[in-house]
Amino acid sequence: MGPSTIYFDEATDDFLEEVCIAGRRSKPRIDSRSAIARYAMRKLMAEMSPEEVIAAIRAESEAAGLSQGKPGRPRHF
Repeated sequence: MGPSTIYFDEATDDFLEEVCIAGRRSKPRIDSRSAIARYAMRKLMAEMSPEEVIAAIRAESEAAGLSQGKPGRPRHF
């Protein structure tokens, strides 16, 4: 298993930082962003199938008005 890079939006990153701060105030200290992300993934895996995750993300995107046909960043070939 190798390292992964995860990019969060500002609100999610702020929450992750709040969790780290709370984890520093207690013993044993839990202030690893990776440990928190692994915990969140284990919870997600226990509660939803991969198909349910994709369906939920699509539904959230549609509710926010994001379309699948919207262009992303330009590709250079």
